[in-house]
This record gives sequence, structure tokens and C-alpha cells, in this order.
Amino acid sequence: LLTERGFHVTSVTMVPDGLGIRREVKRLLAETDLLVVTGGLGPTSDDVTRDAIAQAADARLEFHEESWQSIREMFGPNEPPKSNRRQADIPAGFEAITNTCGTAPGFWGEVDGTTVVALPGPPRELQAMTRTFFEGFLAGRSGSPNRPVTTATTFLISESGLEDYLLQIADGSDEWHTRAEGDRIVVDIESSRDGGRVLDLLSRKFGRMCVRAGETSACQALSAALLKSGLRLVCAESCT
Repeated sequence: LLTERGFHVTSVTMVPDGLGIRREVKRLLAETDLLVVTGGLGPTSDDVTRDAIAQAADARLEFHEESWQSIREMFGPNEPPKSNRRQADIPAGFEAITNTCGTAPGFWGEVDGTTVVALPGPPRELQAMTRTFFEGFLAGRSGSPNRPVTTATTFLISESGLEDYLLQIADGSDEWHTRAEGDRIVVDIESSRDGGRVLDLLSRKFGRMCVRAGETSACQALSAALLKSGLRLVCAESCT
């Protein structure tokens, strides 16, 4: 999503729970304009993201009554456990982000010129908050509008083979970033030219079945082909 909006992602870091989160947040605050942190907003003692960001921002944690009421609504007629109450603590000066699918509210704010956004980690909650908040949040901020990004997914192509061909067709100003994920490689192409031209050249080189526009999976591509053709796939497995 960030790359599609023209933002240059400088790093993606995974940090275990504990003091390492605070150290990493402080390091990235000095290096980035936008820091997005996911996870560690739960009710347990090892969920320390809110504490780490508050310490890095030299801000105290403040109890956010509106977030607490949203958490209580998640439990219906039952009173939430005491440990859930800490989820309503938000660093002073930050704004809470409503979580419509869980008990962990997110929050965002500015720290020494860097925008910090903290979102929950569970995929269902993160995806919902991306739709209800983060996409609109990014719309009000500029990435690099003069460098449109074209995303493609490739199958049955080695990462080195893809790299060699992109080097052949690049004009010197093109940039690309690849992510090898299981049975696919996702490539984001930044070009001042028509990104569709690069996608077309990839399709001609490796075949339409191996190059797909956008980020997709083999299952999604197969399902779309079956639906378009009106065909049905039936699988059977024996118990032997």
C-alpha cells in the first residue's frame, strides 16, 4: 500500500517483544519521515508497543475514556478483565484510532517531525483498520507522485532471471523492488515512463500465465480463470 502510494519504504523490521522495540523505535525516528508500527497493543504484559512509543516520544501514557468504552462494548454485557484496561492508554499528544474488529485501539502522532502510526497486529484487525483509517490517512500525505508504481506478480520465474531481464529493459531511471514469497515473486516497478509498458515486456518474455498485473496469488489467478470460463474444479482425496 505504501509503495503504491508513492512512498519509498526504506526498511521492514521485525522485533521481538521487550526492550528491543523501544531501541528500534528510537533508531527509526531519526531515519524516517513516517514510521508504522504493528502489533504489541494487546492486554498482556509482553504487549509493550504503547510503552515503547511513549518512552521514545518522552510522553506519558494517558487513559483514553472513549477507547475504553469501545473496549467495553466488545464484551457486551460482561465486564472486561482488568488487563484490558491498559489498552486504553494512549501516549500524550497522540490521537486514538478506533478498532472496529478488536479491543486494541491504534494511535498516531508526531515525534520530532516524524509521523508515528501504531496499528494492531492480528491480520483481521490490521486489515480492517487499514480500510477504515490508514488508506484515508495516507491520501492526505504525499509520496512521490512523479514516480508511479506498477506492481506485478510472477510465477515460475527465478528471482535472478527476473532481475537479469529487468536490467536489460531498464532505461537507467527505472527502479524495482522484488519480494520472493513462496511460489511467487512480487515486483514493484517505479518508472517515469508508462509502467504498463514494462509489464507488457515481462509478459512477452515470460508468458501471460507467468506474469500477472497487480499483487495476486496462484489460487486467485486460477479462480478468476475458472469463473471467466464458466468451468468448475473438483478435487477428491482418498483416505489411504
